[in-house]
Amino acid sequence: MADPAIDIQKVRELERSHARLAEAERLARLGSWDWDIPAGKMTCSDGLFEIYGISAEDFDETFELGSSKYVHPDDRAFVEEEMRQTLETGTPVDFEYRIIRPDGRVRRLHSRAELIDGADGTPLRLTGIAQDVTELHAVAEALHQTSKGDLVRLLTPRQIEILGLVADGLSNAEIASRLYLGESTVKWHIRKILKALGVANRAQAVARYLSIQPGRR
Repeated sequence: MADPAIDIQKVRELERSHARLAEAERLARLGSWDWDIPAGKMTCSDGLFEIYGISAEDFDETFELGSSKYVHPDDRAFVEEEMRQTLETGTPVDFEYRIIRPDGRVRRLHSRAELIDGADGTPLRLTGIAQDVTELHAVAEALHQTSKGDLVRLLTPRQIEILGLVADGLSNAEIASRLYLGESTVKWHIRKILKALGVANRAQAVARYLSIQPGRR
């Protein structure tokens, strides 16, 4: 016969462990989720409920692709396609998307997950985590805008244009031909660009340029 005192101790240890996990998730703005694919059931941690601004009682655990009412309408097709690709190819989930909380606030999440297959290769579970990166994005955007402003402040429009062509891999001669300038003029501009940006060579200038030009890496 089991000792009741030992059972109570185990329950208390489990409760303390659960509380520590919930606090860690809250501080990291992190939550975990698990999709039982055959059953069509989604389970979430307390941390994820907090991110979504809902309670466990409000959550409908029934889930299938495209059924989440919390995902931002503009991101639903993207999220559905990413999840479908994971189910078809087994590639891990790793993407960002927006949600709309019941209070109307929009939050940006970064989700990562791994697919678990059965012995016959049938997808069984998709389990992962989601982190609220809204503030991180806001800070990154602010830094980006500051850097972009610095570039505009330090360089002339012509120099920014030339630096963009350098980033595209064009030589001085090619830039001169593209902009109808003398090659010596292009060289003069590039010297000015390096000095203004405080860098030693073209590669460093390009790295500075690409760091504030999304999509040009």
